[in-house]
Amino acid sequence: MILFVSVAGAQAQQETRYALLPSSAANSIFAVQTAWSPTKADLANAEAGITQIALLKAEGWSYAIHIEHPERYFRQYVPAHRAGKNILYVNAFCDEKPPAYWRKRLMIVADGATCYWQAFYDPTTKTYSHLTINARA
Repeated sequence: MILFVSVAGAQAQQETRYALLPSSAANSIFAVQTAWSPTKADLANAEAGITQIALLKAEGWSYAIHIEHPERYFRQYVPAHRAGKNILYVNAFCDEKPPAYWRKRLMIVADGATCYWQAFYDPTTKTYSHLTINARA
């Protein structure tokens, strides 16, 4: 029975398509002014609202470009402080098999178009905003 629980736990982690990274993971993108620790509820709400991404217009792109099925992407959540608020920076990618380090280090890719996107999640309002999509190669 213990072996079954261990295998089931490993399988659940393998199927989870998101990870919480430390605030310092985003230092290469923007200065993290204040560290904060999101609660399990903050992450659960971010995950529950992930389909909001499909409704957002990507900054700098035409309306024809959007993210379909954002829940199918791998997502990295990074707590940050922006404009006086605690937010989660969301970095997402569509790789079929992500690199082994994706749960520990921020994946930064320069191109890839709709396979790579980023957004901000506000845990107070439970809304996503500032969707950006990588450039095309």
